[in-house]
Amino acid sequence: MFTKMRSSLVVVVIILIATNLNPVSSTDIVDHPHHFCYSEESCAPNNAEVWPGACQSGESQSPIDLVDGPADEEVEVPLRHLKTDHFFIQNNGHTVNLDFPNENEFGDSYFFPSYGLSDRLFRLSNVHFHWGSKDEEGSEHTVDGKSYSMEMHLVHYNADYLNSASAVGSGDKNALSVVGIFLDVDASAAPNPALTPVVASLKNIEDVHSYWVRVDEALDLSSLMPKAGATVFSYQGSLTTPGCNEQVNWYVFKDPVSISPSDVKAFRDIMDGEMGRISENHRPVQKPFNRTILIRTATGGQIETSTDASATTSAADADPADNGGEDDNTKPSKKSCKKNKKDKKGGKKAKKPIKKKLMITTH
Repeated sequence: MFTKMRSSLVVVVIILIATNLNPVSSTDIVDHPHHFCYSEESCAPNNAEVWPGACQSGESQSPIDLVDGPADEEVEVPLRHLKTDHFFIQNNGHTVNLDFPNENEFGDSYFFPSYGLSDRLFRLSNVHFHWGSKDEEGSEHTVDGKSYSMEMHLVHYNADYLNSASAVGSGDKNALSVVGIFLDVDASAAPNPALTPVVASLKNIEDVHSYWVRVDEALDLSSLMPKAGATVFSYQGSLTTPGCNEQVNWYVFKDPVSISPSDVKAFRDIMDGEMGRISENHRPVQKPFNRTILIRTATGGQIETSTDASATTSAADADPADNGGEDDNTKPSKKSCKKNKKDKKGGKKAKKPIKKKLMITTH
């Protein structure tokens, strides 16, 4: 009897741990309706046109159509070490999410020069993707009315907070910064090597799961990042899923990265858990109203290889926080990905970097 009770208690404890230690997903930042989707045909009346709250009433909604023109200013973009020796992947029924181990350089910190907030430190939370059923559409933002096959979002949270959820929950207008990269199908292109580890792992998450799957493959997204001379649009906007919180500084790069037809097909095979496959998960463009959209030219190199933390502005001053403040000592197993949260705030304020710099630092 005692043995049975002890076994039951162990099971309960394990369940509680699994419930409380899941990483924060970018699409779980706010409470969603029980069901939402994008196209009228598949999910009326819960489609994107009638999402409630700020999705309907807000005047700083995302995505928007980005109108190209002369650059307002130049901004240096020295991107560092966008790679890790393993990563975690999840299908939450709305998108594919990537999360990263704490000890790797992929969780490094971005400075975002935005609306007088260049002294704010933002940390990479995760990466997710948007796509469509046709190669000609699937991105959320458009450029002069043109859509692309996919859009990759690198979601960062304000390091004054513990994680993405607490940043958004604070009501801070500058809770998040998101980098958007267009991915466009080229019929003659070979599979993009930067996406190969992700695409190869999609077969393990075709069905919807709350857990994260560990992938013991190196991931290097450096080649997907913009090179010197790239044009970047920046503006203040919102989350692109319910409740559409207007707390995001957006940085969307103009030029797309080529991917193969097989790359995007692998994403289209992902199941949504309710109505079949995720074939459309991009929100329609929203009205810009009177927002300022800055057009900048990236003048920095694509990658710098230095790992000297003293070479950066804030590496010595920021807490080594990571992925929503999870504990460095508890790493997810291959298919559970249960992580501990720290008991402290998600990082100190960074020192003010050089004005008009967009940079990654290393720990």
